[in-house]
Amino acid sequence: MRKDYDLVGSYDNQRISTISAARTVNLFEYLDPEGKRPKVLLPTSGLVDTEIDFSTETGGSRASFVFGDAIYQVFGPSVFRITGNTGGLTAALIGTIGNTTDYVGVDANTFQVIFVDGEKGWIWDNNQMNFVQITDPSFPTAPIDVCYLDGFFVVANGGTNQFQLSMFNQGLVWGTDFTAPTADAFLATSGASPNLVLTTASTTKYPAGTSVQFSGGGTLPTGTPAIAINTTYYVKTVVDGSTFTIAPTVGGTAITFSTTGVAPIFVTNTTVGNAFVATSGASPNLVLSTGTTLNYQVGTPVQFSGSGTLPTGTPTISKGVTYYVVSVVDSTTFTISTTPGGAAITFSSTGTAPIFVSNNGQLQLGTITTHPGTIVACNTLHRRLFLFSQNYTEVWENAGIGTNLPFRRNNSLLMEVGTPATASVSVGFDSMFFLAQDADGLAGVVGVKGTESVPASNRALDYQLAQYAALAANGSGVADARGILIKENGIIFYRLNFTTANHTFVFNVSMSDPQNVRWHEEEVLNGDRHPAQTHAYFKGVNYYGDYDKTLFYSVSDQVYTNNGQEIRRMRIGKQMTPEGYNRLRIDRFQVDLLQGQLQTGALGFTKNPADLGLIPYAPNAQPVVYLSISKDGGQTYGPFLHSTMGKIGERTHRTVWRKLGTTPRGQGYVPRIEFYLPIPFVILGAAWDFETLPE
Repeated sequence: MRKDYDLVGSYDNQRISTISAARTVNLFEYLDPEGKRPKVLLPTSGLVDTEIDFSTETGGSRASFVFGDAIYQVFGPSVFRITGNTGGLTAALIGTIGNTTDYVGVDANTFQVIFVDGEKGWIWDNNQMNFVQITDPSFPTAPIDVCYLDGFFVVANGGTNQFQLSMFNQGLVWGTDFTAPTADAFLATSGASPNLVLTTASTTKYPAGTSVQFSGGGTLPTGTPAIAINTTYYVKTVVDGSTFTIAPTVGGTAITFSTTGVAPIFVTNTTVGNAFVATSGASPNLVLSTGTTLNYQVGTPVQFSGSGTLPTGTPTISKGVTYYVVSVVDSTTFTISTTPGGAAITFSSTGTAPIFVSNNGQLQLGTITTHPGTIVACNTLHRRLFLFSQNYTEVWENAGIGTNLPFRRNNSLLMEVGTPATASVSVGFDSMFFLAQDADGLAGVVGVKGTESVPASNRALDYQLAQYAALAANGSGVADARGILIKENGIIFYRLNFTTANHTFVFNVSMSDPQNVRWHEEEVLNGDRHPAQTHAYFKGVNYYGDYDKTLFYSVSDQVYTNNGQEIRRMRIGKQMTPEGYNRLRIDRFQVDLLQGQLQTGALGFTKNPADLGLIPYAPNAQPVVYLSISKDGGQTYGPFLHSTMGKIGERTHRTVWRKLGTTPRGQGYVPRIEFYLPIPFVILGAAWDFETLPE
């Protein structure tokens, strides 16, 4: 009896092989209902070393990110900027970060690229072409991930349930640059006196010209003119260590009081910024008398305020105008310019207090509180902010820039799964995928449709992932999962790499639907995980960073090796068991392959069963394909049986094996096809001749 054998398929290697042993390695399923066959297996792409010189760096890839005309590549602690064109890329070291391993989060605003490594953050300024550490004391202490939305960098603070926003379109500023003054109790001196007397502080906080406001639940003193809560007034004179006077305007007439007021009433210094003076004598230095330059890194925008007189500069500086830090001299001294990276302004006078400088930052802090847990990742899709905990994910939206924290949680969009692996979250091509879990266990791989999580893995893969999760005693065997979304020749793939488990699974997004999810495996010749750890798409070419070596590969479907190493293509088919569990005699097995691809003169190869290596077969031989058969449902396989493909031009060649023996009663027939040569290997289908034998 001759029948088609359904050889083409995807990963379905169940926990017990006699259920299904189906595997697809370094091949992927392609569907075309109008084709010769509705589904075929195509070879995965090969890798070519770009031979970029990364100097003495030896660490593996931690991040790849494309911004503008460059790739920002992190190997070990080193950050490189890769520029040039295909075939002529070069790398320049732009800086180093604090640690050498694990995930690095990267994103960009309109001109800055931010890097976070779980301990610190850094900014590459694409306008000034400099790389600096974020020194703002308000920056999160454990920045484990970063994303960008509507002008703000969003950083997840590891070990907490908090996330934090940067200043709008400015990644160096993360909070206020001065300590907000506290409210101080006071009383007035009655009898037409202008004196206000502090009862809980001294007038060192209230120099002449300082702006103040009043508050409290008591009754303010009666003044001429009258004073009111939350209205700005200005210190007129300082009488002594606890007494001062105020006026409605800077330098105006002092207000007099006829009553003392009734407690509780308070006064607050409302000045914004740190006090400073300039160094005169044609010096560019500005010296802080409060605060430190941690808030004023190179490139930070600043403005001046206060009722005093600003120092005389060349060019002149003004209040309310934005200037930029151009250099940091020490912990209290910096210089400024009128433009980012411009020439430093010099000063011929020191200025007269009170004058203040500020980066106008504000602390924009949010928390995820739906369930217990800490934040582990963040990303964006469809202008929504996804904040991942271990077991749930909150979805936030922009509620308006006028609020202190512009993002607000959408209570109707909670996802009841989180992730155990920060780096598994990948967004691209209008999609998001990640390795998911909830409080009751690993939930497999899910995609996001709108704001709902949709399963993307099958039961066979879910079982395998559960085994990986148990590799470490604390269940962290999947914590190093790294996700990549890539589009090759119009087909979208989500790649999921596991370093501890040493394996790579790939989801064929384009060819899958909810009822038929199609996965395959990718590996190197010895069965280890695929080298790809990070991905960049630059000037029409896909690139991968190697997880273990300082190598940067281009990806090509016209290359059939991994940087010169042979690629094993393997398909283990479905188990075929006759009705009634009768014995089977397999007389003939034919695989429909793309024929005629090897040029005359090339070497064939055969498999060496002893060490799984490759040895020459014969000069000018036809390409060799290997079949091994399991007659016990995929538990064990027999010897390697050779057949051939046609050499160049031999397009009608047939790849056939004959007289393949008999399967025992009650057992299934499982074929395993393998191929090693660096030429296209396309499986279009298969057919077999068999007979059902009597008892």
